[in-house]
Amino acid sequence: MTLQLPERPPIVARFDLSAGVASPTVTLTLPAPAIDTPPSPPPLAIPIALTLTITPQRALARGVELQWQSLQAASPGPQTRSPASAPTTSERPTPTSPGPTPAAEYEAIVVPRNTRGPITLRVPAGAYALRARAPGFVPQAITVPLDAPRQIDLHLRRDATEPARLGLGFGLGGAGLVLGAVGVGFVARGSGALADLRRDGALPDCGTPERCRAAANGALDVSSGLALLGSGVGAGIVAATVGARARDRALKIEAGAGAAMFVGGLIWYVAEIQGPYTLQHRARDHIAATVLGGGAGLLGAATISLVTRRLLRRRQPAHALAPALSPNSVGLTWNARF
Repeated sequence: MTLQLPERPPIVARFDLSAGVASPTVTLTLPAPAIDTPPSPPPLAIPIALTLTITPQRALARGVELQWQSLQAASPGPQTRSPASAPTTSERPTPTSPGPTPAAEYEAIVVPRNTRGPITLRVPAGAYALRARAPGFVPQAITVPLDAPRQIDLHLRRDATEPARLGLGFGLGGAGLVLGAVGVGFVARGSGALADLRRDGALPDCGTPERCRAAANGALDVSSGLALLGSGVGAGIVAATVGARARDRALKIEAGAGAAMFVGGLIWYVAEIQGPYTLQHRARDHIAATVLGGGAGLLGAATISLVTRRLLRRRQPAHALAPALSPNSVGLTWNARF
């Protein structure tokens, strides 16, 4: 007798009726089906409210970026397996050494600039590293253990280098304006002198030594004025870079470009004034003087900015206080370099 069931191997039973038994009984036993118990789902993370009050309002007006990172490494949920579905000897995994658990990445939001009240974050329970920063303010970092709704005050302190940055930017910008104004005056005076000589027929051939000397002085005034104007433009470019809170790399690039322009313009200008030329060829002198002045302005202003930043970094304190919060206490943490 053969018993065939879907998705099961056939069961064959053989028996003999020659003994004369009128009512034979045949019992067929099916193997118990394997039960695969699915893994239990991880517990649901219930978000907890973390309310932050950020001051001063000036920091919010400039835009505050909040970052938080969970300090608890995520572990996989428990998994169960029935004995019937346990792996065989050939299926057992080879034990390997556990690798380092990757740290959780920072999550970040930018607080809207028109925010007036507290900010509420809803995160799962645990310990978090919280950071807040805004342009012109010292970044604040605290560790917050969160097991119940909590309210925290974050006060951002004004960066000590901010007044120096503003003063440096305004100073370089003002110096650029002064240099540009003086340069425009020199250019106007030299151009007026050359125009008078041109009307009198003294250009391009001046004729007398007095007229040649006057034409040379006028051309020199134009070259000097263009050099001053270029210096003012270079100082203004560096002032804009400082005002935009650019990194030192941008200032170093400007200093390098200024040095190249200064050296190239100086060599060009010296070659032009020492070579044989006439007054009508002074346009090349003017271009060389402009390049020379622009390089000097870039190089000088960028060097002053880099030196000022370096001096300000040396004046920053080597220690800082930060709040330390725990479920049952509030304190301060002193971080210092010895």
